[in-house]
Amino acid sequence: MSPEFIGVIFALGTATAFGFGSAVARLGLVNTPVVTGTVVSMVAGAAILTIAASPSYSTEIERISLSGWGFIVFTAAINYPIGRLLLFHSMRRIGVSKGNTIVSANPAVAATVAVLWLGESLSIGLLLGMVGCVGGAIWIAIIANEGAGAGVAEDAHISQTSQGISAAIGAMFTYGLVSVLIKKIVTDVTTPLVASSLVFGIGALILTIMAVPKFRTEIKLIPRNRIWKLVLGGTSMSLGIFLFYGAASRAPITAISPIVALAPLIAIGFSQFIARQFEVADKRIWLGALAVVSGVIFISVTL
Repeated sequence: MSPEFIGVIFALGTATAFGFGSAVARLGLVNTPVVTGTVVSMVAGAAILTIAASPSYSTEIERISLSGWGFIVFTAAINYPIGRLLLFHSMRRIGVSKGNTIVSANPAVAATVAVLWLGESLSIGLLLGMVGCVGGAIWIAIIANEGAGAGVAEDAHISQTSQGISAAIGAMFTYGLVSVLIKKIVTDVTTPLVASSLVFGIGALILTIMAVPKFRTEIKLIPRNRIWKLVLGGTSMSLGIFLFYGAASRAPITAISPIVALAPLIAIGFSQFIARQFEVADKRIWLGALAVVSGVIFISVTL
């Protein structure tokens, strides 16, 4: 088999791992404190990425400058204590099919930052992609908000839905900014896999420190089966990161990005099988997700 074909297989594995991880983590977040649940989900994931990158540490770590470490720590603080927490907040409150899809529109934010900050040109393809991402995200947010008044306890449900939508939008902007920062890190600081493991590991450490005051109490209240679902979900997401770098090293980004962009659709599909009691995805949600995915593909092949 050619390296390009293996890269495409890895890309499909990336999308599947991200989609499956999101759906399983959703089950683990049921009645689970979000900060504690996020920490649990990241522990195994940090271990996987550290093991995968460790052979390169001896040569790469010493080559990272002080400013490079500053970029890594700053990116880690934004990506996980903020981005991952907001993502999990959104998934818990409005579900994977809505929250994860809105967050997946983050390439539109990354493209905007790249144009304004890095001076990249705004092409027709890039503009179409941004419209698809933003339009799909707005469509999903409207659908989520429509369902807010459907229950009996409307005030509480509306509040929860609004929080979920706000968290998803916040995560979308956070991940969009992080994408630009990571691009700078892997270009100027260190290799993609080492960068990923350091950003993930430092982010997990910061989040763990944040969770310490309540962690011991809250972890005892989480049923063991939910803990394993959080671990499995986090491990799957980290495996997705590892597979993505494997794909990127074997095939052109223009070939693998459209496949990786399928992750939101795969997440919705998995959620309908393993989290159906908490997830309802009608044709409108699939349509919104398709718009976001199409927008991501346009942006990916244009940048």
